[in-house]
Amino acid sequence: MKKSLLLYLSLTIFILLPAQVSVNFKGKIVSSEPIQNGILHLNTGTVLNLIEVQADGTFEMEVNYSTLPAPFTISAISPKGKIVDQIPDIWIDQKNIEVEVNLDKNSYTIKEVLPYQQLSEQISKANTAEKIQLIKANLDQLPALYFLAQYKDKLDVQELNLMLKSLSPENQELSYAKAIKSYV
Repeated sequence: MKKSLLLYLSLTIFILLPAQVSVNFKGKIVSSEPIQNGILHLNTGTVLNLIEVQADGTFEMEVNYSTLPAPFTISAISPKGKIVDQIPDIWIDQKNIEVEVNLDKNSYTIKEVLPYQQLSEQISKANTAEKIQLIKANLDQLPALYFLAQYKDKLDVQELNLMLKSLSPENQELSYAKAIKSYV
């Protein structure tokens, strides 16, 4: 009886857990100042993953995502504990990523740039009012949904509901849209 119950619970948990996509990151951090370990993190938007930078500036790590495409950025923790993004969000859709980050220039180089990277950076750099306008104007694109999920508290519930209803059925199934649905 105990074995049956344990097997049932294990299978239930396995089925209910969302599938994870493992992404391997290889990269190099370029900086004119020494890089202290424990400062830089690969930020997925939901999890900060500590980057162990080697003496030559290289790093390699594996990070789990619930789905791809998805964004990441390189963030630092300030002395006051604030998370400070060093580069804009970079969108990825592959399981092996090579990136070079220049901390002096707050820039990056990546082999494959996704088509909506430019929109993501445009939204990221805008002030809050401009962000909302860009999100509304580009609601059919993944970065707009991503940022809408982050800025959902800046809009009233009626407006969010209208925006959700305007999404394609495919986009309504994305985790970002589901997070907004849960909020409203």
